[in-house]
Amino acid sequence: MDKNLSTGEWESLARDGYIRLPGAFKNILPMLQKATRELAQQYPYGFADPRYYTGAIPQPLTKETARPDGRIMIPHVGFRNFDILAPLANSYLHELLERIVGKDFYFSNTWYQEVPPGAGRLGYHKDPRGSISFTILMDDHGPGMGNTCLVPGSHINTPPASYCMADPHAPHPSEVDLVGNAGDLLLFTPEAWHARSAHNGSRRTCRLFYNFYSRSSRNTTAWAGVVDPVLVEQARAKLPSEYAHMFEINPRRSQDLAIVHGSALKSWAYQRSSSEEIFRDIFYAAHRYGRSPENERHPGALLPYTTRLSQARMFSVVEYFSRLKLIPTLKNIFTLCRKKLQTILRKNPRAVATNPQPM
Repeated sequence: MDKNLSTGEWESLARDGYIRLPGAFKNILPMLQKATRELAQQYPYGFADPRYYTGAIPQPLTKETARPDGRIMIPHVGFRNFDILAPLANSYLHELLERIVGKDFYFSNTWYQEVPPGAGRLGYHKDPRGSISFTILMDDHGPGMGNTCLVPGSHINTPPASYCMADPHAPHPSEVDLVGNAGDLLLFTPEAWHARSAHNGSRRTCRLFYNFYSRSSRNTTAWAGVVDPVLVEQARAKLPSEYAHMFEINPRRSQDLAIVHGSALKSWAYQRSSSEEIFRDIFYAAHRYGRSPENERHPGALLPYTTRLSQARMFSVVEYFSRLKLIPTLKNIFTLCRKKLQTILRKNPRAVATNPQPM
């Protein structure tokens, strides 16, 4: 990546929620390919799906426990081979990340993925707010080759996908496949409706994923407590000192940045990263879209669970509610209310009187 985004490119990213930067890391592609090949040889079946932010150490899969569809996923690869962190030393990329999620952000996660022919779709969803992700392609990706797919513009004025789609696993009529050539960077907001397309091609496709959070949105990272602290320090030493903040965990600073001033309703709307809570999501959208996310008390930092991409368009009640589908919405609201009730009952257990049973 050898330049900043042009005005047109930034406007495209803010409007659509994604952008492709052709050949952004073609200069270091051989090094990245070598690193990922070595990891794939070391872990030929990948790892079980990690339980991020729980402190659980990911476990390698074996021939007996491998995924039935043959997919390979290796988490925390930047700490398994430091060459994979090389893109983070790019000044233009760092400036772009700062522009999206604010200064002093976290490097949250990186993982390697292989998708074989015949692998099915991953359903549409939104990931927690306040983050940005990008993919570096290790080989050429054409349409229908197990790529990340996304509905352009769906990062603003959209409820959770499960409220708007009768079948989130079905292709969306407006979806685009994030295709490209080896060395391309595909940057996208996880707040958009995104999925993985079915792989109808004839060869495996390989890619690296990287994810970053604004510090106000989390007080830890996916690798904290999981990756050996010695490796974390070694990784930090590989990057210029001005980028070291990506590896620094400071819960007290995060908590200070997460304070939201204003009405109780505004504070409530900004207290969760997930859009799955539909009622909170509505108030979040009303307070967030089309407005500056700048944290007035902390110059350069953003309000919790926000990015600068969310100010591209104003909140539209009509647009938001017109996307809801009746049956999926009712089902999800019922499930949400049931979970809330179960939580309340767990926190406030009450004795239940029962009639004596006949002898």
